[in-house]
Amino acid sequence: MAGCNRRRMYTSLARARCASFILFAATAVNVLAQTSAPLVSEAERSVHFGAVNQHLELGGVFYGYMDVDGDVEQFGQRLSEGVGRISAFQPQLAMLKQDYAAIFGMLGLSDVKAIGLSSVAVGGGMYRNRAFLYMPNGRHGFFAATGATPHAFDEARFAPSDADAFAEGDIDLPSAYGALKQVVAKIGGDALLKPFEAFLEQKTPSGIVPLDVIQNLKGHIVGFLRVDENQILTIPGPKPMKVASFSFFVRVDGIAPAIEPGLSQVKALTKSTAGNLTLFEAPDLGVSPNLRPIFASDGKNLFLASHRNFLNECLARNDGGLAGQKDFLEAIRALGDQGNGVAYVAPHFFDSVRKILTEIGAQNPEAQPVVQGWLANLPPISAPLAAVRSNEADGILFRSNWNRSLKSDVATLAVANPITIGLLAAMAIPAFQKVRTNSQQKTVQNNLRQFEAAAQQYMLETSKPMATYEDLVGPDKYIKTLKPVAGEDYTQLVVHADDEDLSIELADGKVVHAHGK
Repeated sequence: MAGCNRRRMYTSLARARCASFILFAATAVNVLAQTSAPLVSEAERSVHFGAVNQHLELGGVFYGYMDVDGDVEQFGQRLSEGVGRISAFQPQLAMLKQDYAAIFGMLGLSDVKAIGLSSVAVGGGMYRNRAFLYMPNGRHGFFAATGATPHAFDEARFAPSDADAFAEGDIDLPSAYGALKQVVAKIGGDALLKPFEAFLEQKTPSGIVPLDVIQNLKGHIVGFLRVDENQILTIPGPKPMKVASFSFFVRVDGIAPAIEPGLSQVKALTKSTAGNLTLFEAPDLGVSPNLRPIFASDGKNLFLASHRNFLNECLARNDGGLAGQKDFLEAIRALGDQGNGVAYVAPHFFDSVRKILTEIGAQNPEAQPVVQGWLANLPPISAPLAAVRSNEADGILFRSNWNRSLKSDVATLAVANPITIGLLAAMAIPAFQKVRTNSQQKTVQNNLRQFEAAAQQYMLETSKPMATYEDLVGPDKYIKTLKPVAGEDYTQLVVHADDEDLSIELADGKVVHAHGK
C-alpha cells in the first residue's frame, strides 16, 4: 500500500514537472515572440533586406541595414550637376565636369545595392562582427580585385607556430586596372589614356615596368610576423634604444618576373642562387642579428624575409606551423575555414608591443608623454583576433572576432567622412589637374611635331616655301586628322621653310612649342 502511494506521489510529481516545463516553454516562446523585432509590411520593406539579413545577427549591441540601390547613381548625377554649376563661375574647374554616375559604375560602386552590419558582445571585451556588401549582379570594377571563389586557408602552414600576426588574401590587380583605364578614357579619351598607359609602360630607373607589375599581380599574397624577444633590435639615433627584434615573411604570387630585373640592378643587393631560388640579400644593417632583409624569386613568386635563416625556415617547414596550433584553428573555424582573405593576431603581439613601448619610454624619458598616450590606447587583448573575407554568390561578407564592435567604426566614419572627403578632394584636384595639363601639353607637342614633319615632307616634294593646315591635314593627305585636346586651333598653322620651332596657343593662353622652348 505504501509502495502504491509512492507511485502515485511520483506520478503526480512527474505530471507537475511536465506541466511546469510546458508552462516555462510557453512563457519562453511568448517572451521571444514579444521581443522579436517586427518587420514592416512587405509592400514597405526594402526588397534587399532579406538577402542581407541572412548574413547578419539581430539582437546584439549593434545592427544596421541600409538600402543604397540607386543612391550612388543619384549622388553621381548631383555631383555632375554641382560641378557643372561651379565650373560656370570657375573656368579652371571645367576639367572636373564629368559623368560621375557612369564613372562610379565603372569603378563598381553601383554594384552595391545594400549594406548590413551587426555586432554581438561575446565577453572578455570581444565582439563577433559581421559586415555584408550586397551585390546581386556580381562584382565589377575595383570589387573584382578581391579574387574569385572562396577556398580553404592553407598558407598558415608556412608560418611558425608562435607567429604573432598572419594574413593571406586573394588579389586581382589586372581587373582593377581595367576599371581604372575605363575611367581614365571616360575622363579624357585617348588624349589622356594613351599618355597614362605610356607612363606605366616606361621602365623606372631600377628597370621595373609598372604595367608588368600590375598585370602579374593576380593571385595570392601571404605575410606573417613573429616578435623575437630573445633578440635585440637597436633603434639608431642620438640616443640609440634597444627593444625586442622581429622576423617577417611575405610572399606575392606571380610577380617575380616583373620585379626580378629591377632587383638585379640594385648594387646594394648581393645576388646568389640556392636550389631553384635566386636570392638578393641586403647588406647587414647593423641593428639586429636577425634583420638583414632578403628577396628571393623562384621564377614566378617573389619572397621577402627579414633574414635568410627565417626564409629557409619558412620554406622548409613541414610540421604544420601555425596551421596546427589550437588557438589559430579555433579562431578561424569560428568564422569559417574558407574565404578569400584571412587575418590573425595573437594576444602575445599586443603584449610585445606594450613591452616595446614601455622600454622606449624608459630609455627615452622625453618621449614618455607620447608613449603613455599610445599605451593608454592599446587595449588589453586576452583572446586571438581573427577576421575572414569571402566572396559570396550575392556579395562580399566580412566576419571577425575583434576587440571592438562595428558601431565605433560607424561613428568614426560618420564624423570623419566629410572631413576626409574634403581633404582628399583638396589633394586630388590639383594633382589631377596637373596630370591632365601635362598630358594635354604632351599631346599638343606631339601633334605639332607631326605637323612640322609633314610640312617638311610636303615642301620637299612640292618645292613650295610654306605649308598650311589645308595642305597637310585631310583623309587623303599627310595627316588624316588633328584632334584638339586643350582648345587649340590647328587650322591656322603655317610652316615656312626657315621656321625652327612651331608653336600654338592653348585656350588658357599658354603657348606650347614643338620642341619645348
